[in-house]
Amino acid sequence: MDSAETPYTAFIDVSSEVCPMTFVKIRLRLDALDPGDVLAVRLKGDETLTNVSHSAQALGHTVLPFAPASPESLPDIHHLSIVVNSRNTRQKRSLPPFSPNTF
Repeated sequence: MDSAETPYTAFIDVSSEVCPMTFVKIRLRLDALDPGDVLAVRLKGDETLTNVSHSAQALGHTVLPFAPASPESLPDIHHLSIVVNSRNTRQKRSLPPFSPNTF
């Protein structure tokens, strides 16, 4: 199964954006979705496609195989689908307890 065959829950078009705003906008959409939801993404450029795919995977989401939107009419436009694997995609850090004697 690839992006073209996957029903999606939400869609975002970031083809007019440039990095890093492409993933910032995608990340905001991902954070608003529930686990199991699918975000369909339309983006421009091979580098953006690679960066978005890697960033989404680094957050624990699944990126489905993708294909160019339409090689003849839009050669640099790509579609991909991201399956949300976790509702809270923000990475949590545990900090040591504060102690006034540490300074």
